[in-house]
Amino acid sequence: MFRHLYSFVIQINSYLYTKKIRKITKLKVPVISIGNISTGGSGKTPFTQTIVRKLLSLHQNPAVISRGYKRKSKGEIIVSDGNKIISNVQDAGDELYLHAIKNSTTVIANSNKIKSSQNATKKYLSNVIVLDDGFQHIKLFRDLDIVLIDKFTISQKYLLPKGRLREPFSSLKRADVICIEEGIDIQSMPYTLKPNQLLLITKTIIGKPYLLNQLLNKFKFNDKSEFILPINIIALSAIAHPNKFDKTLNLIQVAPTQHITYSDHHFYTPKDIIEIITICEKELSQAIITTEKDAVKLIEFVQDFEMKGIMVFVLPIEIIITENEDLFDNLLLELFTTKER
Repeated sequence: MFRHLYSFVIQINSYLYTKKIRKITKLKVPVISIGNISTGGSGKTPFTQTIVRKLLSLHQNPAVISRGYKRKSKGEIIVSDGNKIISNVQDAGDELYLHAIKNSTTVIANSNKIKSSQNATKKYLSNVIVLDDGFQHIKLFRDLDIVLIDKFTISQKYLLPKGRLREPFSSLKRADVICIEEGIDIQSMPYTLKPNQLLLITKTIIGKPYLLNQLLNKFKFNDKSEFILPINIIALSAIAHPNKFDKTLNLIQVAPTQHITYSDHHFYTPKDIIEIITICEKELSQAIITTEKDAVKLIEFVQDFEMKGIMVFVLPIEIIITENEDLFDNLLLELFTTKER
């Protein structure tokens, strides 16, 4: 019953905006949305970083805007002004704080994406807005609507609350670009692409592990630095799908003695750190490996680990486009060559 009610509300909301019964706000600058139709873990954050890097390479001035899921603040928070990080990870949320660290661009947390987008264009002179997790925010017009489909999404059959789908697969008709994770059989997707939709194939690239304390320097360290990870190492994560991290570690032939997990977007506390260190000591392990999303929440505890002689390694990932990237780049260029908006 609840599933059908949820589906009904979603469809009515979409219908009202499609028929222009509800107002859709259009900005004076292009808006790019990166989103999905399932809950968590589809790669929105790393793919958003890929888009931002492309925009920066085109000498544009993007602003990344998102609600800042599970952040410990309300209203609008300026995470970064493009030159320096202004907020802290608790107020910004882990994903937006990571955006601020990875790329020198304006980053704003606010559930009111329209207001923050307007502020970004006026105060920070942003000439393109990038929405991290914006597919469901229909009230803001987007010039390029991108949806990511991973293996987890394909396996989902039911809408919330019974399943993990935010919207039915039929909602993909609103997208301009659909990104399919490499390895997925396109025929298995319960949706047929429209002639005007661009299909991209994406691949996750695993970077070189680096030490947690290097994150404090905003990646201003020797990229050629390579570390040999200890055999006796413990995995640590607070992400939507920890099994994905297990698979990633397996790809680089890292077999942790155990995987300490917390709920998605969990903010680590001093008590957590004591428990983690205790487990390391019990396992006679002097090394931890974690995700970048976790690393931004562990920075404040780097000295606690160092005092116990525990090295914390961070494993970066990047999402790249392996098919139709040239067509996608042309779409980006067109956003800045259109004379009228």
